[in-house]
Amino acid sequence: MDHNHWWPDGFGDGGFFDTAIAIGYFGQFGDCNAIYWDEGRPRAAGGRGVELRRVRSSNGYGGFNILLPLNEASGTASPWYNNIVRESTSCTSRDRKPNFFVLEGPYRYLEAWINRGSLPVRSLAFPQDSNDMGFASELYEIINSRLQVEYDWHEPRVAGYLPGIEYDGIEASESGFQDTFYGTRKGSHWTGLAISRGLQGKELVPYLIKDFKAWICMRPDLWPSPPTTFTSPFVILKGAWALTHLHNLPQDVLLQIFALLQLSDVMNLSSTSKGMRLLITNPGMLSAILRWEVLNPYGQLRWILPVAAFPKEVEQAEKIAQEWLTSSDTLHYNRNPTTSTSLMSAFQNQAFPYYAFIPTYLTVNTSNESFSMRSRRRFWKQVQQFQNLWLEYRTNGWDTDIFSAFNPKTLEQLQIAGMVSLHIKLQMSSNKCTYFPI
Repeated sequence: MDHNHWWPDGFGDGGFFDTAIAIGYFGQFGDCNAIYWDEGRPRAAGGRGVELRRVRSSNGYGGFNILLPLNEASGTASPWYNNIVRESTSCTSRDRKPNFFVLEGPYRYLEAWINRGSLPVRSLAFPQDSNDMGFASELYEIINSRLQVEYDWHEPRVAGYLPGIEYDGIEASESGFQDTFYGTRKGSHWTGLAISRGLQGKELVPYLIKDFKAWICMRPDLWPSPPTTFTSPFVILKGAWALTHLHNLPQDVLLQIFALLQLSDVMNLSSTSKGMRLLITNPGMLSAILRWEVLNPYGQLRWILPVAAFPKEVEQAEKIAQEWLTSSDTLHYNRNPTTSTSLMSAFQNQAFPYYAFIPTYLTVNTSNESFSMRSRRRFWKQVQQFQNLWLEYRTNGWDTDIFSAFNPKTLEQLQIAGMVSLHIKLQMSSNKCTYFPI
């Protein structure tokens, strides 16, 4: 799209998607120094000794030229060029080198949303190496123990994709790179609809974004404000209906029962009778069910909450949440809903109207907020696939083993031999005479 001023706010590169997290072993010149080949098989150091780097300024071949402070908050407003160090970092996968990088935004979401506490203990798959291992260390072993397609410099679309992960079609995009992808058009339904309504120019952009599936380029932190009027997705029942035995249970007991079900199953349960519909979809009960799914560490909607690694995301989300808390849709409790303390998130307030917020949050339309939330939900789906990989890793160990036979002494000997060989070549080169005719 040539007309950059037509782009909606939040579309394209920006913020914490301009930097990357590099994980691996980085030698004197930033190249991987923890792998060698033994009888045609790669031997690499395990995850316990990996280094984590925050990098920028890609050279386009898996390398970076700038180091940024690791302890700096992600997505902060401070210019990226403050406190930088110019140092090479190589993450090329050529020759099966184990170093890799992840864009910082997706990495922070992955780090926040992977629930390692729900997984089996390491001793199940690694009885000889059962001590806890850091997040980056385990991710390094998971990535490098999967069966992978070798990097082909002539076919960029195989670069950076892990077998067994569904990337929502971005690998088939025209660019083929995960940091700049624009899907090819699958149809013209939305654009045709807009044109038939008389829209033109900039007004067509949101509909083109839908047809090209370009909403996956939208930043995932634009929460929707309360609508002027909220229309419930459920039919509001009036009158008296036969009550079920569940109606006699306290709300906290009901919530414990509903927590054992998938959210979709709870919604299906509400359609079994008018009494169940009245019980589940009334604003108080529905908000309580959704509140649990958002705030609980095992909840199916916890991806809705802002991630603490992004202070600006937290600030923006809390601002929108306060709007909802003071809207006409808020639930009425004894406490004033606006009295949330600075230590309590607005999302934690009992009066927060989840019954209206979640349907609005998940509404699919052509607004920037809808594109943003769809993008965020896509990240969540990606993370759930990695959650399954983590479960396999903790249960069955490495998919392919390149770590156990690694010997640091062997690597050291090979490195010394390589240095000696290089020294001899340099000596031979310096002894040669170059003849210049007069």
